[in-house]
Amino acid sequence: MQDPKEKAQLLNLVAQRPATDCYFTAWIRLGDTNLTMRLRDWRPNGEILAPLVLRQQMKREAQQELSWYQS
Repeated sequence: MQDPKEKAQLLNLVAQRPATDCYFTAWIRLGDTNLTMRLRDWRPNGEILAPLVLRQQMKREAQQELSWYQS
């Protein structure tokens, strides 16, 4: 991770999580449609921590989905 600001945000996120949480690292092609579809499918079972741009995308999508059920 090259961006110091993004690294600091990631470390802050990890510090807020329980010590019993498990973390996995993966090399990804950002923007890969297949990856995005798989992450959407797995969304209820995990959390994307980095890259932040992907985390924010998944957050926006989840908020949109939730809004459909709030009326």
